[in-house]
Amino acid sequence: MTFAFQRNEARQCSRCGTALEDPASEERGVGPVCAKKDTALFSRTIPANYAGATAVLLAVPSELLPEAVQERYAAMKSKVFARSQRANMANEDIASIHLTGQDLRPIIKELDWILSHRMDPQHRRRLVNVVKLLGYGELAAVLSQEASTTAAPLWFQNGRVFLKGKSCRPGLLAIRGIPGAHFPRYRGADQLFSAPANQVEKFLGAVTDFWPLYTVVSPQQKVIPDGTLDTIRQQAQEWLQAQETANPTPVAVPAPAAAPTVPAGPIVTICQRTMTTGKLQGEAIQVNFQWLFEHTDQMYALVGKLKEIPKQERSYDKTSKSWLFLSKHKEKVVEAMLPLFAIQEMSEAPL
Repeated sequence: MTFAFQRNEARQCSRCGTALEDPASEERGVGPVCAKKDTALFSRTIPANYAGATAVLLAVPSELLPEAVQERYAAMKSKVFARSQRANMANEDIASIHLTGQDLRPIIKELDWILSHRMDPQHRRRLVNVVKLLGYGELAAVLSQEASTTAAPLWFQNGRVFLKGKSCRPGLLAIRGIPGAHFPRYRGADQLFSAPANQVEKFLGAVTDFWPLYTVVSPQQKVIPDGTLDTIRQQAQEWLQAQETANPTPVAVPAPAAAPTVPAGPIVTICQRTMTTGKLQGEAIQVNFQWLFEHTDQMYALVGKLKEIPKQERSYDKTSKSWLFLSKHKEKVVEAMLPLFAIQEMSEAPL
């Protein structure tokens, strides 16, 4: 594309994409309808992130842009770098430099003009991101040409934050991803969106990105003077605190320990013995139990647990099918048998 052709090609509004038809519009890169919205878009700013903005500008060299804008783009980039260096000298936090509003308007208007030229979509997205990083998030949303450019009242009422405005697909998708959000099924004008108070940050993020011409109003739709997103945040926080005071979260009280219950099952008697002969000597217990064929796997597990007791401290009589254990293993034996048997104890004469 030759320089001469670029100078005379049809330009489009940087914000809505409509062809620019008069010299005044071509000079600023914005059509007359969109230009009337400058007051709202330029009045809402946040601290500029110069570190991010300069990084993006370095990724877009002048020679990659249309020839018609290269000279002004290089000059604009130099201004950003100079302001960044000046701000770095005056701020300890070099990541977020607190310069906003009128101070950066000349740079932003240059970007507005540059974006009215046709260019690679990737480079355009990067330059729009520069506008956002320099503190003009609402204007960046309009320049992305994905946001709604109609008025949208925003208010808080009864635990929810509401927005009424023309639906746009990216904004609808953003709100659909918010837990508890309500949204219309079909696109159109005067659509009502809302989200619960505990999701206010996500909802306001979607408002900033896709309804930049919002106006903070009361539930009666009256404009709140100097109303900002912080007004909505404060109202949501106050409502949440009031709910927490009125309905405090109950403290969980641990339930009293239930008395141990004897499981249903065959009764097994544990006899206390005093062993005077045989392998085991001293106080012991004798256990006899039947094999439960309907619980074969559990029976094998039971025998395995009993065999964990050292061999010298237990014995098994195949004739009487009796187990003998030293008394110190009584708790372990009972614990192993309780899932399958009911236990009762008795004392007998010495063996």
